[in-house]
Amino acid sequence: MMEDKFGPFPISSEVRRAVEEYLNVPTVFKGQYWTKTGIKFSDSIKNFREMFTDVLLDFRIVSNSCKGTSWEGDAQYMEATISQFIDWQHGVATPETPFYKFNKEKFWAYSSYNYMNIIFSKEFKMLQDMNWGQFGFPEITGKDSTFWLGSTGANTPCHVDSYGCNLIAQVFGRKKWVLFPPEDAKFLYPTRIPYEESSIFSSVNVAEPDLEKHPLFKKAHPYVVILENDEVLFVPKGWWHFVLNLDSVTVSVNTWIKLESDSSSHLAESATKVLMTALISSYEPEGEIWLNPKEELVSPDETLGYIISTLKELKNKGDISNCHAQDSKTKVPKLKKEDNVHSERCNDNIFSFQNIISVKSTSILKLYSKENEISSEKPQCDHEITTEKIINCFVHPDVIKLVCQLLKEI
Repeated sequence: MMEDKFGPFPISSEVRRAVEEYLNVPTVFKGQYWTKTGIKFSDSIKNFREMFTDVLLDFRIVSNSCKGTSWEGDAQYMEATISQFIDWQHGVATPETPFYKFNKEKFWAYSSYNYMNIIFSKEFKMLQDMNWGQFGFPEITGKDSTFWLGSTGANTPCHVDSYGCNLIAQVFGRKKWVLFPPEDAKFLYPTRIPYEESSIFSSVNVAEPDLEKHPLFKKAHPYVVILENDEVLFVPKGWWHFVLNLDSVTVSVNTWIKLESDSSSHLAESATKVLMTALISSYEPEGEIWLNPKEELVSPDETLGYIISTLKELKNKGDISNCHAQDSKTKVPKLKKEDNVHSERCNDNIFSFQNIISVKSTSILKLYSKENEISSEKPQCDHEITTEKIINCFVHPDVIKLVCQLLKEI
């Protein structure tokens, strides 16, 4: 075990086993265990700015007046350096900088999914210093991590990642995470529009939900955590999450841990890609954007190749031994019969360490402070039939699951 002012921390192999095999609740690790040297990047905003002086990023710019879900395809985009972003947030943006025309009180900016091996030079200290070895993954470094920078109000729409589990190190500022367990999917109205491989979005605007459009959301079971400087959040596979920046300069670094169950997820995503490639090309209405900006459509032959290669992979692993069987070799943890979404969900002794805290569930009514945000009146469902709703029926996760079962029978 290692020990510092936060108290003892389990050996890395114990943490890795927990992450890969049984830890099935969002978990906060307190302490600076995510760097090789224990350096704290949050010590000084001045030092932080100087460290990132010339690093150029793409920023998504959104008005604070936007009350709906902030989809990436609806935003403005521009390039700027990290130091220019920090100056803007401190009210010293100069006329020649890209941020000058935006009032920081009226707009927020977010730069997300920045692979550190692309945006940083090989000599960059943060790239070299990032290390997930304390969690049992010494093979994962800054080169396998992504960098996130945003201002107050910047957010990521509620979604679930199709592959792996997630470790997020909070470098600077605070972020609010609202998470939902896998079994809440039916309350979150899954959508593949906008389409992005490996991300299934929720139609619900978690920041300000509309129960007339999404009445089932009232039955969801949110888990809420404010992630502070130098804390690391573990998000298990299958957990939905909405993320909101709370401070003017908020920086996170994350990595996705591959799991054995990802082979089956690849098959589901490949089947979805085949359908979305055809449907978007044929049915996307003029003036609408069904494809996320960083996503690209590929040819039908290429999407078919994804399915063929994934089926071969599953067959080689022995996961297609029974056409109607579930993927029995997955390590995705299953709840005990007596467990439910209100329970502790994970009672392993990893929580005996004072710096490892499981995120607790709360109620929808407690999550929203304003009485009019969640009405007690019976909402009216939206029965309008649109092309988008029909498309989402075809690529609904439950439908794709059935498609995958049929593919395994071929």
